[in-house]
Amino acid sequence: MAILPDFMREEIMDLFDRGYTNQQIFEKISSRSDLSDNVLMRCIVSLKGKSTFRRRKSSEQTQFLKPTGFERQNRKENYLSRGLSSSNRFSSTNKKGHFNAAAYSGIRQNIIEQGNNYTATEPYHKQIAKDILEDLEGFESIISGPSVQEYKGTPFDLFGTKGGEYSIIELKGSLNRYNLPDSTQLVRMEDLLSCLSDRKISINPYLLQINLNEGSYCLRGEVSLRSLFQGKDKSLGKFTPITPIADWIIDRINATLVLKKLQGL
Repeated sequence: MAILPDFMREEIMDLFDRGYTNQQIFEKISSRSDLSDNVLMRCIVSLKGKSTFRRRKSSEQTQFLKPTGFERQNRKENYLSRGLSSSNRFSSTNKKGHFNAAAYSGIRQNIIEQGNNYTATEPYHKQIAKDILEDLEGFESIISGPSVQEYKGTPFDLFGTKGGEYSIIELKGSLNRYNLPDSTQLVRMEDLLSCLSDRKISINPYLLQINLNEGSYCLRGEVSLRSLFQGKDKSLGKFTPITPIADWIIDRINATLVLKKLQGL
């Protein structure tokens, strides 16, 4: 049987987790798959059993790890105060979750009014992303990446830390689906990581996908991103040097280190 990309397999299993039928999932992803309709449907059916097994196993593993009533209430109050849902699943392997989309109804309307003008809608998506990353995924000190007016071809949108480690996050926000970076963005992300590695800088890359209508998101880490790098034309994006963007990151890291030293941390 033909093999679906890992990110699409995860998306299908997540849709099963949320109660979608085989046909509903097929209609949702068929336009983004290169497989024939018959083969795609067979893949979807085969993943349904795995999804059921995963839910059962997850339930068995987590039933003794529930937070106390006090912890649950504090977490819920924090999330709801920022318009976020406390029903997210915390897992080291599945970084998918949900937020209260109704709390962002004003932002949603602004995005609709702007249509396909991503430059105009980007600040709205970033506002939601910052809430998700800091309140639900343990990131800190999230800031916007380099200005596109000054740094052409920047392959990430946000910069911050997670678990004390520096991170760059590419954001893909949409009203109704999970979008992926285009090939040029992926090649430049890989080039950037290579450039930083050559300069002995360790940084963790992420891809955050947001579906505003569903109030859902998917946070993909380096393993998932590395799989997306494969098979891309490495000549893409070479028209703009990546070094200035690496310098921007290093400047931010140095500024953070200086501040910590001044604070005696």
